[in-house]
Amino acid sequence: MLKQRLRINITIWIASVILVIGLVITFFAAQNVKQNIENDAIKQYVLACDQLTLKIEDRLNAYSFILRGAAALFAVSSNVNHQEWKAYVNSLLEVNSIPGVQSLGFIKAVPSTQLTRYIDQVRSEGFSGYKVFPVSQIDLHAPIMYIEPLIDRNIGSLGYDLFSESVKRSALVQARNSGLPTLSGKIQLMQETGNEVQAGVFMFIPVFKNGMAHESIVQRQSSIIGWVFSPFRMNDLMTGIFQNQWGYDRDSLILKIYDGHDLSLDTLLYDSQPAVLANDDSLFFQQRMVNFNGVQWSLVFDRAKTSTNISYLAAWATLAGGLMANGFLFSLLVSMINTSSNSIRLAKKLTQEIRYREIVLKDSKFRWKFAIEGSGHGLWDWDSLEQRFYKVTIKRIKVSDNSEQPIYMDDNYGVPLDLEVLPAYYATVEPTPFVDNSVADGGTI
Repeated sequence: MLKQRLRINITIWIASVILVIGLVITFFAAQNVKQNIENDAIKQYVLACDQLTLKIEDRLNAYSFILRGAAALFAVSSNVNHQEWKAYVNSLLEVNSIPGVQSLGFIKAVPSTQLTRYIDQVRSEGFSGYKVFPVSQIDLHAPIMYIEPLIDRNIGSLGYDLFSESVKRSALVQARNSGLPTLSGKIQLMQETGNEVQAGVFMFIPVFKNGMAHESIVQRQSSIIGWVFSPFRMNDLMTGIFQNQWGYDRDSLILKIYDGHDLSLDTLLYDSQPAVLANDDSLFFQQRMVNFNGVQWSLVFDRAKTSTNISYLAAWATLAGGLMANGFLFSLLVSMINTSSNSIRLAKKLTQEIRYREIVLKDSKFRWKFAIEGSGHGLWDWDSLEQRFYKVTIKRIKVSDNSEQPIYMDDNYGVPLDLEVLPAYYATVEPTPFVDNSVADGGTI
């Protein structure tokens, strides 16, 4: 009994261990599926960030090619006047209608000693009120000479001296010294009117005198005649990029563009969703750098809190399936343990009943033998199927060792007896003790 109980306890312990191991495996499997889902989502998001970064770089390069074309106009004409500039820019903008381009202009490099003559030249082309502003005591001026389209918001910028402001001056100097297209830092464009004021940038391309060398910085400084430029409103620039199909939901993505490496409000050029908060501790935080001829923009990507959540259905299905499988296996083991325990208990009970019946049978045989041997007149046997009584008498015979052995002889085999005869018969014989040995039909009383 103790061994059987110990075996059951060991089996229960094994089943519990199997259940715990199964639950641990299920948890790690579900966690692995969850991690794979997140990794796939992050991969798609990273791909979208890379694609958008490339599109920004491509757009900036496309703008630089437009400005290079405008700069080439000065290479084929010794003296470009306002009408030539207007015709060229209008034809260029009609063919290359790109969002974000506000205008195309030319900045003249004017030494302070030649400033008065320069102003007279521009006024002679029909701009009688032209002047250079703000007034500043510097050696070199960079006033806007031409700008197209010449609409209200652009007319007010004619004559503006970009060297009077440090951010623009730094970009102009960098473009002149490098000979490459250059972007300015964050500025507010003079063309901004109304309530929706956007951050802006300038793109500059240097223009050098025809026939003069400009291989070195010193040569470029002496041969510079001006810069072709275009102002960009950052929101308009990025709207044109976002409108193109690039394989990701715009509403689920937050993009912030900063001028340089300083990620602060002062350097923020663009925010795709200023009213939407970024997701704290986001899995999707990404940062990219756009390098445009030495000018760097920091692109910070994140996923909006209001965006559609990642579907963890497969992970939940794995967890639920594992729990069900473990529960079924544990229930099966418990059922087997209960079945084994019940079998042992039933076998024990049956063994006890068999032993009890053996004892009862042995006692019944003894009592039956005693009843037969103690009866002097025999026994009556009743066949309930045929409704017959048979009388069995007991005789004793001697056996080989001279002892007597009782034998049983049927006095009326096959002869039916009338029940009414029994009272008369027993009235003539001496009463004998009655032994109650009732058996099934066909047995002997």
